[in-house]
Amino acid sequence: MPFMKRDKGKDKDKDRDKVRDASRRTSLAVGKRNTRGGSMRRKHKVDKDSVIDARPNAVVEQPGASIAAAFGQTVVMPDLTEVKRQLEIVLDDLNLPAGKQELIRQMPAEMQWQMIQSHEVTAAKKLTAHDHIEAVKKTLVGDRDDMATARCSALESLAVALRTEPMRFVHDFLELDGLTLLLDILGTMAYRERNSPEHRFTVRCVAGLMNNAEGMRSILSHKNGMSIVARSLHCDNNAAKQQVYELLGGVCLVPAGHQQVLNAMSDLCDFASERTRFQTIVSELAKETNLVTEDIQMKAAILALINALMCCGMGRDNIDFRHHIRYEFECLGINRILDRLGAYQNEELQTHISIFQDVAADDHDHLRHKYKTQTQLDDKCPPQELCKLLSHSLSHTAAYPHFKSILYQMTLIPDNRRLRPKVYRMIDEVIQQLVKQNAGIDVEKQRVKLDAKKIVQNFINEDDLQAAKKERDKALEQKDSLKAKAQKADREAKDLAADLAAVKKSLTKKVEKLQKDIEREKKNAEEQVAKLKKEITELKAREPVALTTTAEAAPPAAPVAGAPPPPPPPPPPPPGGVVGGAPPPPPPPP
Repeated sequence: MPFMKRDKGKDKDKDRDKVRDASRRTSLAVGKRNTRGGSMRRKHKVDKDSVIDARPNAVVEQPGASIAAAFGQTVVMPDLTEVKRQLEIVLDDLNLPAGKQELIRQMPAEMQWQMIQSHEVTAAKKLTAHDHIEAVKKTLVGDRDDMATARCSALESLAVALRTEPMRFVHDFLELDGLTLLLDILGTMAYRERNSPEHRFTVRCVAGLMNNAEGMRSILSHKNGMSIVARSLHCDNNAAKQQVYELLGGVCLVPAGHQQVLNAMSDLCDFASERTRFQTIVSELAKETNLVTEDIQMKAAILALINALMCCGMGRDNIDFRHHIRYEFECLGINRILDRLGAYQNEELQTHISIFQDVAADDHDHLRHKYKTQTQLDDKCPPQELCKLLSHSLSHTAAYPHFKSILYQMTLIPDNRRLRPKVYRMIDEVIQQLVKQNAGIDVEKQRVKLDAKKIVQNFINEDDLQAAKKERDKALEQKDSLKAKAQKADREAKDLAADLAAVKKSLTKKVEKLQKDIEREKKNAEEQVAKLKKEITELKAREPVALTTTAEAAPPAAPVAGAPPPPPPPPPPPPGGVVGGAPPPPPPPP
């Protein structure tokens, strides 16, 4: 089948929707297990319903009769406001659903008052949280073996009280450090004691305490609470183990509980000296006994926990997280176990198997499209296919030389049958830590102390440093080049400035010489003009007298026949005198 390109955005949304649907199905399945007959939720709910259904009916069957009067007491009903106040306290103690609380609030005030009195009389007859705690503590003094029967009886009574008593009892139990007492008992049990009824009743007490929100918050806020509960899986009591699996699966659905369950499984791995943290779970899933019904219930509880570990918490939106968790289970052979469990004709069991396989198929499909291959990338994929796929995807990238170096260095690992597996295991754990930390997945237990983010950041800083050095060298080269150009331009500017000064000096001298010549020529011209003006003035003063004398002395002569006419008189001198300073020509003779 050829590879088909698809829209990554749409496929991402589609995969997220599928995982959320699987998470919802897992939540419903885990919730269904916690509401099965004999489980803590069902018993708690039945007891509450009996409180609601039995007590008001008893009041209706005997109208006008007072519960307090039955004990020889006369209690006058207070005003309506006080009745309402005390009723709210009773409803809060009973922790009833909102619908049934509203029905009780709509009852007549007389019936509400009788219900309050009935609740107080019943509470007065029962042991308090302090009484239960003291009863358990008394059985812990002295020889534990001699007090085993009494201790089992006290723990069984406490488990029933935690499951059926009102919320006030649970609150008082927590205030008196009852949770610490139970966890101390569980944490100090040896392997032989974890196979005793005492262990089973103690687990029931913890389950009853975790059946409400306040108890759940208390055990999640305890430093080692979930780790101590998970250690209870290291026993041979199937009933206790099944209840622990159901508790862990339910805690995974709580936002703050998923990571605590993972941490608890890692602590169990160290506590039981196992190689992987899910080895106990998968081993129990593969185990078969002659009790078919108990086997199916146990396997359904285990699969509910496995699906909750993968699809809840960080696995709800992080596909890399689901790949890591699933691969841990696949390396332990869970796929072969699921194939064998397919023969069981049980709806609940098949539902959990379907959830696991559907989510795995979607995640593997996403991984195949990421690397554009049709190879099934799981624990069954041949190593040569994985190597070929990585070689193809990393070729022509900066990571390829390092990938090739890793393969080459692995060929140099000493051929020692004891040493070589440990070296490969160390390499495996280091790479897992690198990938998990890079994907934002919290690494619970680190046999090799490694801060992947810090190391990768150091490599990034080294690359940035090398790039900065190259930029610095390039900047220095540019600086030297610019400095040389600046020096050359400075020299040229100085030469130009010298040339300009020389030209300016030469021009200044020429200008000064021209100014002197102009002044001299101007002075000469002024002298010539003055001289000509003087001569003209003198001539004008002499010429009219001579003309008058000549006219009076002789009349004008008659023109001779045939003679040429006299020449015309000369033109008058130009204004300002004669150019060049030459005297005007003399007038013609008469």
